Amino acid sequence: MYRHGHLGITLLILAPISYALVQNGQFVIAGLLVFGVFIIEPLLDITIEYPDSHTVV
Repeated sequence: MYRHGHLGITLLILAPISYALVQNGQFVIAGLLVFGVFIIEPLLDITIEYPDSHTVV
């Protein structure tokens, strides 16, 4: 999957979780969650650079 796909899936999953946290007044946890996910999210694209990283059965 390419970067735009990863970002879209990340936002789709992260939005309701962060919304629930903010509604409960847990702003710091919501901010750390968003920060952590957007730090980890680009690491998934490293497999595009290596052609033999995906195994097709």
